[in-house]
Amino acid sequence: MKYDIAVIGAGPGGYTAAAKAGRLGRSVVLFEKSHLGGTCLNRGCIPTKALLHSAELLGEIKGAGRFGIKVSDVAADQKAMHQRKNEI
Repeated sequence: MKYDIAVIGAGPGGYTAAAKAGRLGRSVVLFEKSHLGGTCLNRGCIPTKALLHSAELLGEIKGAGRFGIKVSDVAADQKAMHQRKNEI
C-alpha cells in the first residue's frame, strides 16, 4: 500500500499529527509498538494526574475543619480511584 504520510510513534504528538493529516485529506499510516497514546496517556502524566487529583481532594476534605466544616468518615476508595483513572 502507498501512503502520503507515515507517522512513527502514537504518543501525543504522533497520533495528533496522524489525525490532523487525515482530516486534511492525506492517507496516513501510523506505527506504534505498544499502546496508542504513548507513555503519557497510558502510564505517565495523565494517569498520575488523575490519582493526584483524588488525593488532593481527599486532603482538602480532611482539612475542611480549618474552615468550620465538620466532616466524618472520610476515606479513600482505592478501587474507585483507579477505576476513575482508567476511565479517563
